[in-house]
Amino acid sequence: CSSNPDVVSVGYYSGIIRALSEGTAVITATASGGFQASCTITSKLLNTLFDSTKINNIKEAFYSLLGNKKVDIPVLNLYYVHTTSECIDILINHDTIITNIANTLSMPKTFIQTILMRELWCLNLEDSVGDNLVENYFAWKDECEYWENQTLSYQAMVPYPSPPAILKTDSSTGLGQIFAQVAIKAYNEAIDYQYISGNKIDGDDWKACKNVWYSLKNNNEYNIQMTALNILSCVNEFNYGHNYSSYTPEQCKQVFTRYNANQHTINDYGEECYQYYLIFQNFL
Repeated sequence: CSSNPDVVSVGYYSGIIRALSEGTAVITATASGGFQASCTITSKLLNTLFDSTKINNIKEAFYSLLGNKKVDIPVLNLYYVHTTSECIDILINHDTIITNIANTLSMPKTFIQTILMRELWCLNLEDSVGDNLVENYFAWKDECEYWENQTLSYQAMVPYPSPPAILKTDSSTGLGQIFAQVAIKAYNEAIDYQYISGNKIDGDDWKACKNVWYSLKNNNEYNIQMTALNILSCVNEFNYGHNYSSYTPEQCKQVFTRYNANQHTINDYGEECYQYYLIFQNFL
């Protein structure tokens, strides 16, 4: 375009502009004669895949922070699931998925990596017990539905299914250790914010919750996507915007804290996650 109505075009040029941060900029070119043309460009975050030459450096950095044992107390070694090295290997094995999801949502993959690393490293047998209780709950709900759909003569002879001794309707599960209800809230909110498109999920429908929970448990890509959407939900709650490169350490810690707990005051989880975040940022 041109500021002169008699000039159709000033010219065509191409090139690469490398931005230091996300945002919008107006570029104006002045040609001989004083004619000007301007355009507006938007810089978006582009995440890249793990640099394979830096994997050992990343592991060494985490070993310095966490060690490579599951825990330092031998009696609890069987209680936790992954060593530090195993956690990083899991992230590397899912790096393409993490990168693609982060780029689709225009968010830093380091936020997703940080949460996944923390949840994987802390995964323990108590989490498995919780998952088993939820599986028992959904199995009972299936039995109830089957009974309710039978004939009156069947119902007269067969008693209504008894609930499990411990009734647990939801648990944090999968790579990002996320609850079905939390994932549903984040997913529906993402539709409202137009991060994604789709049909909202009814969190009051136990069958819908069952489908989400099992997807979180068994489908790693689905879990990572919901983890990312929940991070965005935390960001929106603080109204921090999406210029992530301008976040202060306290803002990062608050987002990480909110992922873990329904609070805004930075907790140990937020503090620890920020240390992980710095490592991932250092080895982009």
